[in-house]
Amino acid sequence: MKKSQETTTFSEFYFHFMEPQLTATRENWDNLSEEEVYTEPKKEVETEKEQANFHENEDGKEENDDEEEEEGKGSKDYEKLPDEQEVNDRKDNEKKIDDEKKAEEYEKKNQEKEDIKKSDDNEKFPSANKLHKRTEHENAWKSFEHCGEACSASPSCFQYLYYEYTCKLQNSFAIGKYKEPSDNGKVVYKSGWMVARIREWTEKHECDDGQKGKGW
Repeated sequence: MKKSQETTTFSEFYFHFMEPQLTATRENWDNLSEEEVYTEPKKEVETEKEQANFHENEDGKEENDDEEEEEGKGSKDYEKLPDEQEVNDRKDNEKKIDDEKKAEEYEKKNQEKEDIKKSDDNEKFPSANKLHKRTEHENAWKSFEHCGEACSASPSCFQYLYYEYTCKLQNSFAIGKYKEPSDNGKVVYKSGWMVARIREWTEKHECDDGQKGKGW
């Protein structure tokens, strides 16, 4: 006799294995979510610090250069006038005018440097200027609850995984596996599923009678 062959669908696996175990959340569990990953923006913080340190160093260097330049000019002026008693009123007046011009030039020079520094920020720190471009899931890494909110806000997300300031979203659903805590219990894996969304999807994609093997 010839045995009849039947096709087993994914839906049968789902209703037999996954549906009975489907729950909203489960601790110490990895549901294999990995499509979208959101982590703590450590690199952003480091880049911002590097940018601030760079400006501080540049400002300090410019101030030292200006002081040295002024000291050098002062010493030259002193060399030109070795005997203060021979300095007449005319030279005193000229020196006063010269000092005023120097003060104006110094102030103008500092303002120009500040303007150049601001205008060049986009070229000096192209990655840093992108730090404040946020996505709709900017807070997903902060907690398991934030991760769940990110999944809920995405219509195509069915499940999510959270651990150690890391949130992972998945546009499909799976059972997953047990995940033992690591780092002396500090790192705990916690999984979540959009139960209502999953069940709504399975109902809409249920195979019709006589169409076994043509559905999901």
